[in-house]
Amino acid sequence: MYGQKITPVDVARVLSGAGVRYVLAGAHAVNAHTGKPRATLDVDILTDAPVKACEALARAFPHLTMTDSVVVTRFFDEGREAIDVMKAKPTPLFRRIVRLAQQVEIQGQPIPVPSPEGMLAMKFASMINPNRPILDRRQDAVDFARVVEAHPKLESELLAALGELLHGGGGDELVNLVEDARSGRVLEI
Repeated sequence: MYGQKITPVDVARVLSGAGVRYVLAGAHAVNAHTGKPRATLDVDILTDAPVKACEALARAFPHLTMTDSVVVTRFFDEGREAIDVMKAKPTPLFRRIVRLAQQVEIQGQPIPVPSPEGMLAMKFASMINPNRPILDRRQDAVDFARVVEAHPKLESELLAALGELLHGGGGDELVNLVEDARSGRVLEI
């Protein structure tokens, strides 16, 4: 899409070949859950083995440049984001989501994605992040509503437990947001 050179399948092959535990995240994971693709340029993954993942990706895509921070390592292709390796270890929610992976198949390649509840918890975390640009948070709300629409049966207890990993009371907030989305109400962010 829009000149995208590295796909989720490319990244999955590299990480699976290197034995890295991860889940596809971001818009590509939302697309896998909803069947309603939206455009995105980069491939986001969440892993509890970021060093191993980054080493494998750097070997596979030596033309990419890399920047590292506490929460994410970004790979760039000619100045454009190509791959984001989000680090699960600093965040209890993300550590749990990696363990709740389920497999989907994209172009014949098995790829782990978060469970529907895990996907919603990730989107909820992004929606309430005050450091995230407001337009991105609004897109997160749309993604959240689409995942809810695609999954009429969700485990409320799991949603609540995941929300609590973000902050006290987060479980109730997350469950209420799911109900708001199901009822067609505007999601408050």
